[in-house]
Amino acid sequence: MADDIFSQLIELFNQPGPVNWKLAREVAVQLAGDREPVDPWLADEYIELGRLAQLQIQATTHLRAPDSLDVVPTDRHDWATQRLQAFSYLVEPLASQYDGVGGGSDPMSQLLKPLGPALLGMQIGSTIGFLSHRAIGQFDIGLPANPDGARYVIVDNVEDFASDYQLEPRQVRLWVALRNGVHDAAFAGPWLRQYIIDLVEEHLAGVTFDTSHLMETLQNLSDPSNFQQVMSDADGLSAFLSPTSTSEAQAKARAALGFVSGYGDHVLGTAASNLIPDLGAIQTAHGVKQSEPGIPEQLLTRIIGVELTAELHQEGVDFCDEVTRRWGSEALESVWAEPANLPIGGELTDQVAWAARVLLPDF
Repeated sequence: MADDIFSQLIELFNQPGPVNWKLAREVAVQLAGDREPVDPWLADEYIELGRLAQLQIQATTHLRAPDSLDVVPTDRHDWATQRLQAFSYLVEPLASQYDGVGGGSDPMSQLLKPLGPALLGMQIGSTIGFLSHRAIGQFDIGLPANPDGARYVIVDNVEDFASDYQLEPRQVRLWVALRNGVHDAAFAGPWLRQYIIDLVEEHLAGVTFDTSHLMETLQNLSDPSNFQQVMSDADGLSAFLSPTSTSEAQAKARAALGFVSGYGDHVLGTAASNLIPDLGAIQTAHGVKQSEPGIPEQLLTRIIGVELTAELHQEGVDFCDEVTRRWGSEALESVWAEPANLPIGGELTDQVAWAARVLLPDF
């Protein structure tokens, strides 16, 4: 029996490829927990609300999401399984960076190199596993997922959010449908998804691994009781990385993610004003949830050195509100025309500088 278990462990850790996705899946599903099927009547409500959200977004903005894609209500286990490789563009570029760790002549470097795929697999697996208990919508994560033809929502997390903050469940469900709908429509456009992915890859090309931190982590993993604490560290994989500097790509990604996040709440002020009486209370509760320290939603964005914090989100909201107040809704919608129209640098908090760069050429 012991030999059997040992053989299984050897097979699990000895997987081909730059990232050990088999190990990642084992970690993710263990943390996500057992399957808990969604009640059919509740699943139907989420699907119908998703369709209503699409109509409201199309009537309010220039964004267009694929009409053929219905919401997929799911549980934590299935979400973790289906979404595990949705953010592969964050960890796979790091595999090539990790190859350099074993380039040194010291025994420590030689020891670390073969562990790269397993460490990357454990980190992304644990991140997705913990997120399965926390994320109430794709908008919480901020980053675009690789398209897989489905729009998932973790039903238990939405219901728990409504219960924890004593909110009316049906209004919360519609709010989530609308916020997810704006996020999905934005990243379903012709350029935003690839724009963010390109910035991420450009930034990650300039980072190296902190071998001293890696060894400290490996020593902690020798005690199984420390595994969850290490893998759920608020710094996540970013604690292993040593960026050469704050890159221009990193700054652009920060501004873009802040804008997209804030744009979602801005749109809801118009699209949901007559549909969700408790909109203000829901958004306030979500702001409180976002501000909690060490939340797993930040683990993915910290890999690229950009935390989708409540402060960054509010900068995005204020940018959208102020641009609309000063120059009208068409000026704000012009952002979606091309990547150059996104706010960059300090423009997220300096709307006049953005307008001078983007709007003035039209006058």
